[in-house]
Amino acid sequence: MAILRMRFRFITIIAVAVVFLTITIAIADATFATYSSAHSNDVTYTEVNLSTPSSTASGDLLLANIAVRGGSEAVITEIPYGWTQIRRTDNDVHISVISYYKLATSSNQETYTWKFQDQTTGEGAISRYVGVNTANPIAASTGNTGFGESATTSSLTTAVASTTIVNLFATDVGKAAQAPYFSTPSGTSERYDLNNAPFGPSTASSDAVQVASGLSSVATTTINGNKARFWASQQVALSPAPAPTITFDAATQCGSSSSCSVTTSGSNRALVAFVNGQVGTDSTPSCTYDGVSMTLVDKVQTPSDRWIYGFLLLGPSTGTNTLSCSGSSYIRINAVSYNNVQQSGQPDNYASGSNSSSYSLTTNYTVINANSLIVADSYFAQANNPTTTIAYTSSTDRVSNDGSRVHDSNGPLSATTTTVTMSDNITSNRSQIIISLIPAE
Repeated sequence: MAILRMRFRFITIIAVAVVFLTITIAIADATFATYSSAHSNDVTYTEVNLSTPSSTASGDLLLANIAVRGGSEAVITEIPYGWTQIRRTDNDVHISVISYYKLATSSNQETYTWKFQDQTTGEGAISRYVGVNTANPIAASTGNTGFGESATTSSLTTAVASTTIVNLFATDVGKAAQAPYFSTPSGTSERYDLNNAPFGPSTASSDAVQVASGLSSVATTTINGNKARFWASQQVALSPAPAPTITFDAATQCGSSSSCSVTTSGSNRALVAFVNGQVGTDSTPSCTYDGVSMTLVDKVQTPSDRWIYGFLLLGPSTGTNTLSCSGSSYIRINAVSYNNVQQSGQPDNYASGSNSSSYSLTTNYTVINANSLIVADSYFAQANNPTTTIAYTSSTDRVSNDGSRVHDSNGPLSATTTTVTMSDNITSNRSQIIISLIPAE
């Protein structure tokens, strides 16, 4: 059998990413970027050649869709290296839709070839998606078949929020006069609608972000031509990339000294220092780490007691260096460092609060950028530390010193308003400073 290579059409589409925020940890959704397509120009063909979509970069997900007439009788004899089949859905001997995926590398082939044993016609496309979890790109898939003037997908179940659901449709006809063949399912964005005139097949792709985890919506499309057609469909769920996460590095306290050694390590570092200073009149200290000045973020006075100051330094020197604060009396320092912090535009937000003669202090706090981490210093005017500190949904204590306790959210938070509460079984004057940090992408 002579091998007839297909011409291909190359189209670039730019999609706008929409980020949905919930009260759970926000996760960036997988976003459609570009695609390439190809079809046969004769009844007889033995291979499908699909080009790599434009602007493909390492880590992008390539999702291939092959629609072929002949259904189960269309035997694939060769799949291009590096591609993994997601699902094959056959409508008897009429039409098949077959999906594959591949994670792009720094050196991708220009063309990928699928070879078939039998004489038939086909249509195919490769879509490029960014923001996909490279460790587990395909979360789930389903297939469905039928005969009628409309086609539907079967639902699937997702485990995480912000999963992108891709809908693939194929039918065994392809008259040019009736193209495009598929209407766009409600609530989705169509990515392509292709037909191989005059014999078919025709295929289309659309997608939507499923904001909450759980059962996906059934996608329904009307097939053009007002005639019942054999069709096959799939839903493919693309796992979103994990949310960027700030990680804890180290913590220390300077006791009753105005300076001490602090050790930092890792990449995209940030150092936060909370200073208990002057009792009564404000006497704002200045702080340096390894001789580099730290930035004062906020300050608050505990009623009838000391002032609390919050300082921040981006990109502190690695290794063991000296943290020193001066200009105020009765200095106590708690310091904590983090990795994977964005090195500009910090902090995300900050706030402070205080009250007197109370068992607890609650401060309303707004996280502006999703996936930011909260770090707070809660202080009360007693000789011992708070017996209980409650912050956010859960919090992790990092270091304490003379009535002051530093704690953080130990992970990313959604862009939302939350409350930070400290409490214990002793009535006292209280204060706290809250700072949130934006993660590096």
